[in-house]
Amino acid sequence: MQQDNAKPHISLDDEYFQSNATKDSFDIRLICQPLNSPDMNVLDLGFFNAIQGLQYQKAPNFVDVLIEAVQKSFDEYPPTKLNHTFLTLQSCMISILKAGGSNKYKAPHMKKHRLEGQNCLPR
Repeated sequence: MQQDNAKPHISLDDEYFQSNATKDSFDIRLICQPLNSPDMNVLDLGFFNAIQGLQYQKAPNFVDVLIEAVQKSFDEYPPTKLNHTFLTLQSCMISILKAGGSNKYKAPHMKKHRLEGQNCLPR
C-alpha cells in the first residue's frame, strides 16, 4: 500500500498497522511514494490544470462566480480526457515500479489518441 509523504500519515513501522496487515496470511506492506512526484496524484497529473483552464475562459470576478465556473468546468470535463489522465497515472505507476520506486524515470507516452482512434484504448 502506498501513501504520500504527508505528516498526518502513519509511519512505515506503525505497530497497529503491522499487526493488522499480516492477519489471515496477508502480506500488506506500507511504502511512501517517491518524493516530489506529482505524477502519483491524479489531480495534479492532469485534472486540476484542465478544469483550471476551462475556468479561466469564464474570467470570474467574484467568489460566487468563481465557484460556479469551477463547478461548470468540472461538469463539462469530457470523460475521455479523464480516462486519458488515469491511464497516464497507471503508466507512471508502472514506470516507478520498474525504476525500483524512485522518481527517476521518463514519463511514458502511450499514444492514447492513436489507440483511441483504433478503438484499442484501455479503460
